[in-house]
Amino acid sequence: MKKQKMMTTGFLTAALMLSFAGTCFADTAPAAETQAAGQEEAGAQAATERKTLPASFGMPYSFPTKGQHPRVMFTEKDIPAIRANMASEEGAYAMEELKKLLAQDVDGMLPDDYVYSGKSNLDYNTFAVIEAYAFDYVINGNVENGKRAIEATRNVVTRFKYKPNAGDIVREKGATIYLSAMVYDWCYPLMSQEDKSLFVAKAEELAATITGMGGWPITAVYSVNGHNEETHIKRDLLALSIACYDEYPDIYNHVGGYVMNGLAPTKNWWYRSGTYHQGLGYNPLRFACDLSSYFLFYRMNGTKIFSDDMAKVPYMEVYNQRPDGRSFPEGDTNGDSLVDKIPTWTRGDMPHLLYVSSLWDDGYLKGEFQRCSKNFKWLSYKSFHPLITPANFLIVNDPYVEPKSRTELPLTRLYGSPVGMMLARTGFNEGVEQPDMLVWAKIGETYAGNHAHLDSGSFQIYYKGQLAWDNGRYDAFGSQHDANYAKETIAHNSLLIYDPNEEMISETTIPEPRNSGGQRRPGKAALSLEDLSGEDNHKADLLAMEYGEDPMKPEYSYISGDLAPGYSDKVSEVRRSMLFMPTGIENKPGIFVVMDKVTAKDPAFKKSFLLHSLQAPEVKDNVTVIKRDQIGYNGKLINQTLYPKNPEITTIGGPERQNWVVDRNYAPQGGKYYTGYDPAKSSEHGWGRVEISPSTPAKTDYFLNVMYATDADNLEPVDEAELIETDVLLGARILDKATLFVKDKERYSGEMTVTIPGEGQIAATLAGITAGEWTITDENGNVQTKTAKEEGGIIYFTGQAGTYHIQMKK
Repeated sequence: MKKQKMMTTGFLTAALMLSFAGTCFADTAPAAETQAAGQEEAGAQAATERKTLPASFGMPYSFPTKGQHPRVMFTEKDIPAIRANMASEEGAYAMEELKKLLAQDVDGMLPDDYVYSGKSNLDYNTFAVIEAYAFDYVINGNVENGKRAIEATRNVVTRFKYKPNAGDIVREKGATIYLSAMVYDWCYPLMSQEDKSLFVAKAEELAATITGMGGWPITAVYSVNGHNEETHIKRDLLALSIACYDEYPDIYNHVGGYVMNGLAPTKNWWYRSGTYHQGLGYNPLRFACDLSSYFLFYRMNGTKIFSDDMAKVPYMEVYNQRPDGRSFPEGDTNGDSLVDKIPTWTRGDMPHLLYVSSLWDDGYLKGEFQRCSKNFKWLSYKSFHPLITPANFLIVNDPYVEPKSRTELPLTRLYGSPVGMMLARTGFNEGVEQPDMLVWAKIGETYAGNHAHLDSGSFQIYYKGQLAWDNGRYDAFGSQHDANYAKETIAHNSLLIYDPNEEMISETTIPEPRNSGGQRRPGKAALSLEDLSGEDNHKADLLAMEYGEDPMKPEYSYISGDLAPGYSDKVSEVRRSMLFMPTGIENKPGIFVVMDKVTAKDPAFKKSFLLHSLQAPEVKDNVTVIKRDQIGYNGKLINQTLYPKNPEITTIGGPERQNWVVDRNYAPQGGKYYTGYDPAKSSEHGWGRVEISPSTPAKTDYFLNVMYATDADNLEPVDEAELIETDVLLGARILDKATLFVKDKERYSGEMTVTIPGEGQIAATLAGITAGEWTITDENGNVQTKTAKEEGGIIYFTGQAGTYHIQMKK
């Protein structure tokens, strides 16, 4: 359980100034019972009329303590920490805003029309004020505000209206249930039986109208993704079930069993990777739903329903955030700037940072919240997500966790199975002018569907602007742009293998796409762990992943995998290896090398290496230059294609061709973000792509693309990459770096002799070798011994350019 630390007298004094009247509810309970006496019979009658819910998904293995209140979001033992938070500097802004809410006179009499969201009459400010009333009662003993909370909630649940066909209306429905749960629990001593029955009856009434659960009681488990398992179950109905457990234990048995037995195994299987799978636009909401469940159970009695691996997930965004403030787009995302300026964007994962820092005592995530909230001055009254009201902040934030700076973290982060992903960077500096280079590289073992993309093997690069770009945007689910382009491999920096006779398939609610040569769809949405971990959703095999030798500022960051499972039987091997090495040169901060081996069933199947950009690329011979020098950016990516030899390099993009597939442009059209959309005025729509292909057909082809970033206004000649090749190895030297890859997928354990061209000191990597000790002998007889680990199969060594003999130590 969480530690409780002594606070200073000053903090306690400040907390007492909030008119705290004690937490002994015995003082107020008799008045409430007297008030309710005349209503008991009617309430009891209403309670007997409802049907007892079955424990359809098995009984929960942990239960609320009967007779204990509060128990939704916190219990009595958490109140000292909440009061300490109220008196702390971190809680000062939340306290100011809480007082503003408490000063409002809200009675919960919602209007008759849909004036707030256009689809319901729920006002998020009303939600926050009523929550504040209840919070003031449970923490400070303010009986008057407790009664106001109950009366206002009674009005909300009886007057709540919604448009039946409105999009995502489930979220407004769930918010009323969640509000009922908090007031039911926090104001329990003041609640009459009639109010308890009313709150539960209205909640169940709304639950019965929520599509996707199979009705009420819930009959279907959707444990992977989708609206069917968002806040309405994992926060709203779960909170209600905890609040009313004494009177209605069947609701808890039903909902708690669903979350514990129906959802948790699938979630834990994925959380091993330390990632979430619904894209930049939907990870914040979907992961927050899981966090809500975890927090409710943990604060109820210490139950941990998900593994500790889920605490790693917020680090995705910590590492993905670019120096310009945006993040690498992946999966469905609609947060790009639709105007011609450097994008500005508020991180959607703010609640994650606060919740996880508190639950797992994580100072780095606490520091990220502090940095991104401008010193704890960020709140949101959006009652489904992201929800951080003043009361919510004071409940969740742990004042005893000291913030730490992300600059103390390693510069590379790896994400394991069932994903396989790497994020490497040269710094954590802020500002578009900063010389940090970032590389995002994904093998993508498992496809989760819904808002995920067919992007196994893709990569992105940032330096003073996004250079290698993930194209396509989420305009509307299943739209022509969504199905044919944005979700398809063709919109990502991956590989196409075009079989003209390949049969394309749809994916439940996503229409059948055009054949562009990308990865296959599974044919149906993944609904269960069995689906998610099955062959249909298996897209790649992670072969190796490692960074080193320095654990904080790595000399290399490496990931490799076989993407063949993600394609149809048109291929037998699609091995992709990606390696990043920082250079220490300010205006050429890093190199990124991608080696591919692709074996197709038919030599005639065209193989294409894709490279997307935001501005028109420049191609000359085997060199592709991508600049990002508009609206204040100043980055440039130089790619040299060393394999295939004599490549065909084609550019496809520009006006009316940014999202080109086969014979037409699938531009974003629908949805609230793209109605009347003008791509010419968007800073991050995407110009199009470069396709790099062999000039002659072959069953097996190798690709070797060597990239480095520099300033767009750097007019120096291109630093030439020199090919290194033996029967066993394929690689290159550029600047003072040499990268060597074993050509075959199988780890190599034999002897090798390789010459690194040029002169001077070099730093080299050799990837694809068997785990164990290796000796590296230069042409002067100097010997180094290096150890290749099983997880990476890579070694790093330094020396002079020249010939090296490398062998496994006997």
